Amino acid sequence: MKHLVLFVLAGLTFLSASEHGVETDIIPRTVNFLIFAGLIYYLIAGGIKRFFSDRKESIAAELDKVEEKIKASKKAKEDALQKIEDAKRTALEIKETTQKEIDLMVKKIEGSLDREIEQLDKQKDEIIKVSENKMVREVVTESLDEVLDIADVAQNKEELIKSLMRKVA
Repeated sequence: MKHLVLFVLAGLTFLSASEHGVETDIIPRTVNFLIFAGLIYYLIAGGIKRFFSDRKESIAAELDKVEEKIKASKKAKEDALQKIEDAKRTALEIKETTQKEIDLMVKKIEGSLDREIEQLDKQKDEIIKVSENKMVREVVTESLDEVLDIADVAQNKEELIKSLMRKVA
């Protein structure tokens, strides 16, 4: 393509170099300008094309980087949301487990308290029996002491019976 442009420009210079009798310098100047523009284009076109293609590639690379960052951000967001859901499930499981443990502990404590209450009731009953036995012994002891103090047991049978009845009652 470049060679074709140079060939056309060179041909134009040969055509414009011949004089036809009219002295105008617009055509040679135009041809010279076109030659100059063609040479500038020939020299600079490769660099300009390279610059723009490099620029295009760098912009595309930046866009790829941005897309990668967006994808990474979306993945990180999804991972964070998944972790939040997992944490919520774990918290709910912990709450349920804790409630079950509390219920078990309450039942266990209630059971042990019931056993302690039963033991205290048994102890109370035993203490009452022991106290009653003690009182009976004391009454019997007092009664026997009174009976032994009375010298004439045969004469005071009725008094002895009444005395024992009062003590026992």
